Amino acid sequence: MGHQDLANWAQFSNDHNPIHFDLAAAKKANLDTIVAHGKLALLSVKAGVNHQLSSENDQWYHFRATFRSPVKCDIPVTLNLQQKRGGTRFNLLEVASQSSCIKGSINTADVHTIDQVITTGHLTSNEVQQRSTLFLKLFPYCTADWITLESMLFSRLVERHLDDVLESSSSTKIIKLNPGSEADDGINYVMQTSQETFFDPTLVSHSLARSWPDNAELTYQLGNPICYTSDGSDLCSVDIGLSINGELRMLTRYGFIII
Repeated sequence: MGHQDLANWAQFSNDHNPIHFDLAAAKKANLDTIVAHGKLALLSVKAGVNHQLSSENDQWYHFRATFRSPVKCDIPVTLNLQQKRGGTRFNLLEVASQSSCIKGSINTADVHTIDQVITTGHLTSNEVQQRSTLFLKLFPYCTADWITLESMLFSRLVERHLDDVLESSSSTKIIKLNPGSEADDGINYVMQTSQETFFDPTLVSHSLARSWPDNAELTYQLGNPICYTSDGSDLCSVDIGLSINGELRMLTRYGFIII
């Protein structure tokens, strides 16, 4: 992933975390180089595993990913897929070192729900059409509906809700999601540690790439927050669920660490 890929993802997602653009900020976060957004690195993984899925499956799918090490900018990576009973395992590796960056799996699962709702919101059909057009222009290799819609929800999370979620997980740290004019030794940075997405098999299709019903009503719920401290680091997770015309169709759980 090159610098243009990072800029494209920041444009779509509103995620302008300095560690993806500023070497000084990356070093303050204990990184030796600029790294790609975790969500950006996952796009090629999702596109790779989507070929293993069927829209006619009788159960929901469960995509699970754990970030083992940051994906460095301009460093070639390769995706290894391994078929296992009931699903597929994947491993995103640096080509030169063969070190693992992201590991996970996709298989079938039961439907999950949000029990503790923090807030709700909606996406209009017009907004979905505009955002999906931009997404598919920037990332034409990711046309499955669950990838496009989940990326839209992450953008909404970053734009409107993530600051509050992170502040609630740490009352003592100053969190910086966007670049400023001056470096600050007191600033803490955020990195994604994991993601789980449960989704209806019909979202394996490519409706958004072709057309989207004008009367489709999309609503989301944010909730199930979990915050804790481990080895001096603040960690948190939050769920965001997507309903289409009143029916829950997808739920994603994001994990973050404040460093």
